[in-house]
Amino acid sequence: FDKDPYKRASAAYLLAHIENAHELSCILASQIYDSDPHVRNSVLRVLGSLLSTEMIDDFPKEAIIEALNFPNLTDRNKALYVLSNIALNIKNHQYILQDAGVYLIVNLKMKQPNLHSFAYSILKLISGKNFNEHDYAAWERWLEEELS
Repeated sequence: FDKDPYKRASAAYLLAHIENAHELSCILASQIYDSDPHVRNSVLRVLGSLLSTEMIDDFPKEAIIEALNFPNLTDRNKALYVLSNIALNIKNHQYILQDAGVYLIVNLKMKQPNLHSFAYSILKLISGKNFNEHDYAAWERWLEEELS
């Protein structure tokens, strides 16, 4: 891996041309923890794009869940983008609920539209509920009931 973060970020876009979606997802998922925010952003963008067209059952979701709690808003926004594509597969709903539910509520409460809106759409998708996007108490009650 190159010391230059701009080269590492560019590499994510070059790697996007790997034809094996599972291989690509595994390579990129390990780079979500890169020390540079540009690299993380590029990696998450490519993963989100990949998962918008490919269904990868054994995608390493743990890193995405962790990124929902990263301090950078851009990391969380891109992680929500990736998670929104993972959530399209109903098989992932229970996993997302259990492992990301709390982070989704936290991001739902954010004032930044790119965090709030993604969290809201994911919650609606995995819950089948249509609570108001600002009815945090209803979403928290639903999550608590589901997790108990």
